[in-house]
Amino acid sequence: MDQFDKEIKEELQHYLGRNIQFESRDKERLRKSIDKAGKKSGKVGYYVSLVGVVALCLVLALPLFTGKWDDQNIRNQAEEHIEKQPVIDEKELPVQEEEEPIVDEEPVEQQPLSDEEIFDTVQTSFSSIITLFSEASTTYGWGYEKPFSEKEYGPFAEELRQYATSDLVHGKLLETAKEYCYIGCDAHFFPYVRSALRFTVLEKSDNQITVSFLEPATYLHYGFESTITMKKEKNTWKVSDYSSSTMELKDYNITKEEAETILSNAGVTNPKFEKEVQATHERGYITSDNSLATKPIEASIYIYFDFDSDMYIGIFSDDGLHVDDSEQLQAFLNE
Repeated sequence: MDQFDKEIKEELQHYLGRNIQFESRDKERLRKSIDKAGKKSGKVGYYVSLVGVVALCLVLALPLFTGKWDDQNIRNQAEEHIEKQPVIDEKELPVQEEEEPIVDEEPVEQQPLSDEEIFDTVQTSFSSIITLFSEASTTYGWGYEKPFSEKEYGPFAEELRQYATSDLVHGKLLETAKEYCYIGCDAHFFPYVRSALRFTVLEKSDNQITVSFLEPATYLHYGFESTITMKKEKNTWKVSDYSSSTMELKDYNITKEEAETILSNAGVTNPKFEKEVQATHERGYITSDNSLATKPIEASIYIYFDFDSDMYIGIFSDDGLHVDDSEQLQAFLNE
C-alpha cells in the first residue's frame, strides 16, 4: 500500500468515525474490510474493494438515517397535533370544591324539664285537646246539625294526634267524643289544668311524666283530684292518659295563698284580705244511688273585699268553694 492508499484509508476511517455511529461489531467489520482492501494488489482491486466498503457503510447507516427521519416525522406530527388542540381557559374549568370532613356530632344531652316547664307542657297539650272538642260543633257540625258519627272521627282523630298518643285518641278520647256535649253542658269531661292547685310531679323521666293536681269545687261540680300522664313520641310530649275523681268529703286545708290563687283564676284581680273566720260548710255530694246529699264539715272562710265588684267574697278552706253571700260575710266580719 503506497502513500496515496494510506491517506485514502485514513480519511475514510476518520470520516466514518466522525459522522456515522456504529455498534462495536459493525466497526470491526468495516475495519477488516478496509484492511482487506488495502492488502489487495493493484489499485483497481483496491478501489473496487473500497467501493464495497462504502456500500457496506451506507447499508449499515441506512437504519440510522431512516430512524432519524422517522423520529423527526413523529415530532412534526406531534407538534401539528398540539397546535390543533383548542386552548382551554382556566376560568372555564369546573371548580372542584373541597368536601368538608364529616364530623360525628356528639349527642346533645337532654336536660330534664323543670316543674314549671312540665306544668306549661301539660297545660298547653291538654288545653289544645279541650279546644278541639269545644270547636268540633263548628268544624264538623256535631250537636247542632247532626249527632256525632264515628265514621267521621278520622279527621278529628288526626287533629287530636297532635297532642295525644294514638292509643288515647282511639281509646278514651273516642269514648268521650261519643258522649261529649257539643252544644254545651255543665258535665266535667276533662281535667282543667288552668285552675289547678297543688300541682305535683309524681313521675319525671326522659320519656314519661305524670302529674297530679287539685281542682277546687265550684257551683258546677264538687271538685276533683286529677292526674295526667304524658309520653314523649319523636321528641314531642303527648298526653297518654288522664283521670279525675271527686274530692273526698274532708277538709283539704286550702291555704290563704291558695285561696287568692282561686280568686285570680276566677277573674278577681283586686281583692283585699279582711279576715279568716270559722264556719260549718254543708258539703254536697252524690250518693251511691245518684241522689244529692250534704255533709257538714267544719272549715275556715277566707274573706276578701273585691274593689271591682264592691262586694265581699269568701273561700272555704275545705274544698275551695266560693262564698258569694256578701251580707252573710259582712255579718261574719261584725262578730
